[in-house]
Amino acid sequence: WIHNAIGQFKDMDEINNWPVYNTQQGMKYVLPGDWKYEDVNGDGVIDGDDQRPISLSNGAMPIWNFGLNMSASWRGFDLNILFQGAAGAKTYHDLTYTSPFWQEANIPTWFLDSWHHADPYDPESEWIPGALPAVRTGQYGPYLNNWASQKSYMDASYVRLKNVELGYTFSQPFMKKVHIDKLRIFVSGQNLYTFCNKFVKPYDPETTSGNANTGWVYPLMRTFNAGLNLYF
Repeated sequence: WIHNAIGQFKDMDEINNWPVYNTQQGMKYVLPGDWKYEDVNGDGVIDGDDQRPISLSNGAMPIWNFGLNMSASWRGFDLNILFQGAAGAKTYHDLTYTSPFWQEANIPTWFLDSWHHADPYDPESEWIPGALPAVRTGQYGPYLNNWASQKSYMDASYVRLKNVELGYTFSQPFMKKVHIDKLRIFVSGQNLYTFCNKFVKPYDPETTSGNANTGWVYPLMRTFNAGLNLYF
């Protein structure tokens, strides 16, 4: 049960004419770019009565898991490619994602795409739109932007290029001359690329969103290897 976020405020006139948010500060600290929550029951107040069951629960398991393994060989060369993915899951994000400078810490780079003034030193300058609300501390945001909505329950579907390995096996006539039964050399890479929601991508969409839904998750490592298989 979450709020229905139906867009972002475009200007102060829209904010002043919107149903009031049920907080101690009301609309006092709401700025252009903040999420607009729908007044579902039409009573002029946005509160818990306006929540609806429109999202899968926190930590929901994917409805679908899938993979694709492809192999090919030609004149001693062999290539193996593995894709994996999942669909139909949501992941919940709070605090670091929705409340910049939470606990006076740094913020993720995705906040570079936020609503902001054309002149950061002039609060009367034009607002420049962005994908996220304006950056300020929770003290002045009254945590409205982290109300449970589609903006915090995000699609965790993904497709990942999990593994690619390219190898070459030397011909038998050549190997017999040096008394080797078989020699194969190879290079491989793991976790090469993940296609998913850009706000989920900085960490692994297979994992939860971290302690207290903060987004504090160590990113998935991309690794490369080279080696050989030698048989006498």
